Amino acid sequence: MIRRTMSIRASWCAVVILGLLAPSTYSLADTIDDGVIDHWYSNDLGAIAIHITGGFPKAVAARECLSYKGYWAGSTTAHSTMKATLLMAIATGKPVGVTTRGCDRGGDWFKIVDVYVK
Repeated sequence: MIRRTMSIRASWCAVVILGLLAPSTYSLADTIDDGVIDHWYSNDLGAIAIHITGGFPKAVAARECLSYKGYWAGSTTAHSTMKATLLMAIATGKPVGVTTRGCDRGGDWFKIVDVYVK
């Protein structure tokens, strides 16, 4: 009986550990919000953030970032191609689709995964 109980406990622990090591099982769904960029932020470390007209209602509804402060979406690790695309959208005034997933900057922003210009 003791041996069987230990075996069940070991199996249960293995399931829990494997579950914790497989973050894709718990990944958040991406959301896409559309609008025109009306605010831009950047800093000397290369981080960028934007706000679009209408905000990010789909990301808010999906509860992508529970600590989200309610205004910005951005990236502290954005590639120069993404930055150039965002700046081009600002310069032309074209609307963008912003895909977000989770948090960035310690939960202050939605994390921008990709962006497309319409």
